[in-house]
Amino acid sequence: MAGYNELVSIQRFNIQSLKFISQNGNELLTVQSSDSSFFNSNYRFSRSNHEPVEFIQIREEEGPMVKVMEEEGLRISFELSIRSSENKRDLTNLTFIHGSSMQEIERLITREFSTDANFQNHHQVNLVGDVSFALNEDERLIQWDWEYSPYNSLYYYSSGCPNYICFAEYDKRLNRLVPLQTFQFWLVESEQDSPPATPSFSLRLAEDGTTSPEVPEQQPGINAAEQNPIQSPPLSNVNPAAREVDQTEPEDGPLFRATILNFERTTHEMRMAMKKLIKRTEQLAQSHGMLYICHKEFVDAFERAAKINPPAFKPFLDYYYHCCAKSMDNLHIDRAHLLRNSLIEPLRRIYDNDIKNAYSKKKDFEETSRDYYTSLTRWLSKSEKVSSADKAKESKFSAKRRDFELSRFDYYSYMQDINGGRKGQEVLSALTSFAASDYNLIHSSMAEIDSSRPNIIMLQDVVNEANKEFLLLRAEREERRRLLETSSRELDDQEAEIAAQAYKAKIGQDTAAKQGLLLAFSKPNSELQMVSKAGWHKYWVVLDHGKICEYSNWKQSLELHEEPIDLLMATVRIPQSFPRKFCFELITPQLRRVYQATSKTEMHSWVEAIQYAISESISLKGRRHSASEDSTYNKYESTSTIGKALQRVASVTSPGRYSGSGGDSKEKKTQKPISLSKAVKELQISDQYCADCRSSSRVEWCAINYPAVLCIDCSGIHRSLGTHVSKVRSLDLDKLSGETVELLRATGNQMINEIYEAGLGEPNAKSIETHEERASFIKDKYVHKVYFRAIVESDVNIAFFNAVERGDLKKVIQCIGQDADVNYRSAIVVSLRKGNYLIAELLSLNGAFLNFNEATMDTLPARAQAYLMSRWSN
Repeated sequence: MAGYNELVSIQRFNIQSLKFISQNGNELLTVQSSDSSFFNSNYRFSRSNHEPVEFIQIREEEGPMVKVMEEEGLRISFELSIRSSENKRDLTNLTFIHGSSMQEIERLITREFSTDANFQNHHQVNLVGDVSFALNEDERLIQWDWEYSPYNSLYYYSSGCPNYICFAEYDKRLNRLVPLQTFQFWLVESEQDSPPATPSFSLRLAEDGTTSPEVPEQQPGINAAEQNPIQSPPLSNVNPAAREVDQTEPEDGPLFRATILNFERTTHEMRMAMKKLIKRTEQLAQSHGMLYICHKEFVDAFERAAKINPPAFKPFLDYYYHCCAKSMDNLHIDRAHLLRNSLIEPLRRIYDNDIKNAYSKKKDFEETSRDYYTSLTRWLSKSEKVSSADKAKESKFSAKRRDFELSRFDYYSYMQDINGGRKGQEVLSALTSFAASDYNLIHSSMAEIDSSRPNIIMLQDVVNEANKEFLLLRAEREERRRLLETSSRELDDQEAEIAAQAYKAKIGQDTAAKQGLLLAFSKPNSELQMVSKAGWHKYWVVLDHGKICEYSNWKQSLELHEEPIDLLMATVRIPQSFPRKFCFELITPQLRRVYQATSKTEMHSWVEAIQYAISESISLKGRRHSASEDSTYNKYESTSTIGKALQRVASVTSPGRYSGSGGDSKEKKTQKPISLSKAVKELQISDQYCADCRSSSRVEWCAINYPAVLCIDCSGIHRSLGTHVSKVRSLDLDKLSGETVELLRATGNQMINEIYEAGLGEPNAKSIETHEERASFIKDKYVHKVYFRAIVESDVNIAFFNAVERGDLKKVIQCIGQDADVNYRSAIVVSLRKGNYLIAELLSLNGAFLNFNEATMDTLPARAQAYLMSRWSN
């Protein structure tokens, strides 16, 4: 609802016009809805006497407001346009709300509506009524008048006050008010006002810009103390929204344990402070002869408590005691009774019933936690195949886990209540009640404390608002606790997949993706067959910016177990037929690591998070190398054709693996180096764009087994699919063989997409905007082959072998895409005998068998034998 003259994007309601009419019927200002925009407002402003319309701006984020002269009997006539929709025709309980700020409008719509059963009788609320439509009626125009009535505004300035109006509809299903449209204006008393406190300007001078706000001048004959007698503390000290009470407890981990430890420390200090506070209060009530000394110690005790728990104590000090502590030293027995009844008893009740029980609740929680994690270890060590005899044990573990979650929820809620939560609010409520009673007691004898009355009233109002807020928070907490009591032990497969997809969408916005409890062996590269209970340990695992860190002893303090695992060249997968449940495997060039999650949902979310982190690491490395592209280019010698340039690049990036023609050393020194990616793009126009997303940015990678030229983002998705699906290489950073370079030269993205995107119908038919859409499209294209159109309906292996004999490169790629056997009848030997090394390279990149006996090798030409021997050495 922020902004000015804001039109909420609900098409069925619109304010067509507003007319500000004086008591004698003169139209002061007319506001008409218009497609043209003035100050981004969708309204046109005009006066009947054709005078310029003036605006005023008090907040930069809200923009200017139209100025309206205040007159007795001011009336606003609304013309409202209401349209019916397919989902909802009638408009229920159309409500008009008036306030001095958008924050006040929000408070009335949310908090006051939820807590006040007679909300329609509020002095700032008017019920317009229901709007119904006839059978063939789609739109209605209704007239409604509102007579302006002045009220006490907290935002009144010397030049006038802001006014915000809002129309809202009651939603029976959600039981709340839904804002439809808002409008705001500035009401001024007369045209001879004092200089405005904020800049104002007319419509005709709008192009001149705004001026700096002016400071209001002091009224003559009135000193500064009379104009502003009380310097009130900011409302943020009492406002419950500023306390930032987190009602969602974190999962059991380092953050939760550290939060609880801090709560326990402050609770102990709070206990000592409360104990001393009660003792000093009793001394104050009993020792009138030492009233001055006891009262000073009383204030000191409050200040110490306020330092420990400011939300519960500091507002009381700021709004009351600091203002009138010096005037209260002469009070006698009546005030002693008030202290005993209104202060000592409530604080002692809270202290005895809640604060003193902190140690016993801590002990109960620790015992429940220890019992749960012991049971969790035993439960996870069992096989996923559960026999009938183990069902009772599994039910017992479920009960222990439910008891642990309930115990953790109750203990966290209890600590929150003690440290600035509900119990702190009870303390503040008791203190506020005492402050109001104490004020009534001493008012007759101490006229000088009258200045504190506005602070007391403000404190009571804010505390009442806070009590309403805590009632709503308490209802939400009870609802969450009921969900914990009735929650099932484990999600089924479909729900686990839905949860994994939701987590996948979430991690698309955060590179520090995940952290949680995982089980693993104490050392990497342990045998996967080891399933004994003793070999597995609990670690707190953190996935952060392309690295995985394991922490042991996480309940007490974080200790790094091993060096962080870099995910740049990693692969993650779920192992098949593994004897322990919820396991996934992480493979890097240095190690192989098996982790066990605590549930199937956690397992899927970890796999998705790691796959995303792998692609992000690849993207980050590509961006770093592209920033210093000139220094990382591979150098080669120049010739007259692009084909020979590709050969020279391959010979330099892979010495001894490609024999190409070269110039002398002097020519090498004079030629400008060119990267392989640039040479490929110059040779094949289609290779200037990514084969998958058609992006032209950072197209420096390729999937050599197709072959297809890719951008940095799509290459990360390809790498996460695994080398059995796509073999990703960098055109500029990796060493490619000469045959691979020639294969890229002979194909191009256009040929590959004619095969793997034949079902799309036309190029760029598939739009890719987000990371999730990119990953889904690449999996459909290369793994599921949704867009691949089969060309062979009979035996694909025979068609594949015939294409190899004919040297038909495109037909061979099509047959491989149709899952032909690349080792059928030793097709690579046939291609080598015919001297077709491009097809041989394609078969080799797709897993063709290269180890042949001596008899077969003797039948091959010398170059073919050298080709196979070079592949053996790699």
